[in-house]
Amino acid sequence: MRSLIVLAHGSRTDAANAEVRRLVDGLRAELEDDTIGRVAVAFLDMAAPTLEACVRHEVSAGAAEIVVMPLFLASGRHVTEHVPRLVNAERARHAGVRFEVLPHVGGLAGYTGFVAGAIRREITPPALAHGSSDPSPPDDEN
Repeated sequence: MRSLIVLAHGSRTDAANAEVRRLVDGLRAELEDDTIGRVAVAFLDMAAPTLEACVRHEVSAGAAEIVVMPLFLASGRHVTEHVPRLVNAERARHAGVRFEVLPHVGGLAGYTGFVAGAIRREITPPALAHGSSDPSPPDDEN
């Protein structure tokens, strides 16, 4: 079985961690199938579960492959140093399990197009000519 672990930073704010969990719940609904058997969440810091605890749980549930997706927009130190170090430690602990690390969210193919499309859908349409909500042409004031 393959498990996807979405690895987020974590926050002292419960609402922020809950938002990440809701995102992962949505991904689980979209992705859990024969290709990805399970979708889980882990946090680098300030929230549980840690990557170590999450990997241990997924392996005990039968995962032979763990795919880690760093939920970060930019390739800062967490993406370039911390995540690889943590995943390598898990590789050493679970020698029979295959590990793959996906690009961070901001580095995923199509990310810019996705964001641009989302902005287009969310942004308020431009005001109609002359600042009116009435689509009829303005009266002549001659």
